[in-house]
Amino acid sequence: MTETGETGNRRAGEGFGPLDAVIAAKRAENDMRVWSLVVTIFGDAIVPRGGEVWLGTLLELVGRLGVEANALRTAMSRLTAEGWLARTRIGRNSYYRLAPAGAAEFARATHRIYAAGPPGWSGAWLMLVAPRDAQAGSDLAAFLARNAFAAPAPGLHFRPDTAPEEGDRALADRVRDHVAGTGFTLFEGHALGGADPAALAARAWALEELAGDYRALDTLFAGVKAAIDAGERPGALDAMAARTLLIHYFRRIVLKDPLLPEALLPEGWPGTDARRLVAGLYRALLQPSERWLDGAASRNGGTLKVPGPAFFRRFGGLSRAD
Repeated sequence: MTETGETGNRRAGEGFGPLDAVIAAKRAENDMRVWSLVVTIFGDAIVPRGGEVWLGTLLELVGRLGVEANALRTAMSRLTAEGWLARTRIGRNSYYRLAPAGAAEFARATHRIYAAGPPGWSGAWLMLVAPRDAQAGSDLAAFLARNAFAAPAPGLHFRPDTAPEEGDRALADRVRDHVAGTGFTLFEGHALGGADPAALAARAWALEELAGDYRALDTLFAGVKAAIDAGERPGALDAMAARTLLIHYFRRIVLKDPLLPEALLPEGWPGTDARRLVAGLYRALLQPSERWLDGAASRNGGTLKVPGPAFFRRFGGLSRAD
């Protein structure tokens, strides 16, 4: 069993037209960054199955997306050099797994991507005030950006104190850890009056741009949804390819989204419809795509495992029979 550049050829019987339309649309936009696709594949499919994959399995999957073998190998080399992946060679075959440095980032992204809906909120806010003429250092600035703190004025950062994600610590506790020794002061409390909270959120975060991105996602996958609603079922490889692109382009929006609580979202927020669309398509594609991964496991030298219970909690709960 060796790696070749031919494993990406479509199998007999494969050919889900709406998937081809999505691929063509994104290739026309030159929006198929291979290293980013690999990150999606690891987070969505490989990490839940033990975290290690044979390069030949990736070649087969990205080949269905029109990615050349050399482009994939270049992306794998880049991700390995940057510390995201680690490589093991067994004979002529290469196996890749997530490096420890990337594990925390993947976990944070997973919670955001596969959440069932907006986070809970008690109405409390967190506000961080810098000392006079001071700015956040690079580590604190990165933390604030990652957690979508708005900055309405120099030295002032705030966001709703939403309920922590599963298995995570309270946001206020994590902020305290990051501001220790910086001179920044953290305040927590409720607004006593003033602007409507939703209007405040609309001014503080770039929601209109995100709304356009979510609407574009709905348009991109409208054909896939229509075909599945009409009873069409893709083959195993096509289902895995469609699932990959679905999560890939959703992930790129969600990781920019402050994921505000429902009370702060504008009426008719398209992110809600987009998450519903993605969750529904994910469930429809789950069984055939997992069947492809099961087959890949038998060709993978035994390194792809059966997904554990955490996988089936995605989007509020997946059925093993989906």
